[in-house]
Amino acid sequence: MLGYPGSGKTTAAKLIAESIPARHIWADFERRKEKDQPSYSQTENDQLYERLNKQSTDLLQSGQSVVYDTAFNHQKDRDKLRLIATKLGIDTVVVWVKAPIGLAKKRAQNISDNSGNRVLGQQMSDIRFAELSSKLQHPKDHESVIELDGQQITKSYVRSMLQQHKII
Repeated sequence: MLGYPGSGKTTAAKLIAESIPARHIWADFERRKEKDQPSYSQTENDQLYERLNKQSTDLLQSGQSVVYDTAFNHQKDRDKLRLIATKLGIDTVVVWVKAPIGLAKKRAQNISDNSGNRVLGQQMSDIRFAELSSKLQHPKDHESVIELDGQQITKSYVRSMLQQHKII
């Protein structure tokens, strides 16, 4: 998953996992299970992603598809997971959920979000939003990408895009 905070990545990931079907590995949810007040320290991040990468590997080895729901906005992070899948003979697809930055910021900062996608339960600060958004690295030519309009994330839209890209 690739996109600004609040772009609709988790909503899209849930719909994709339901449509394929696949296991939905949701980093924010897993972080919340471990920590009431996450620090987002490098150590905390490393431990979380080491565990989630292992879980993904195990699921892929058992023949299950995986939707890995976190902001893979850094090329090196996408490359790391692609390498895991490639070693297992599995193709990867980057799902880039695009939304206007103003809408994404409004969503990320909406403390009353009732979608169930804000499990960390906090309003994102302007500084944190800017920090995360500025680090988004566009996909490279070698990456297989599905672009989704973050303003249209519905079950029928996501399914039609998956069909268009021959995922389902």
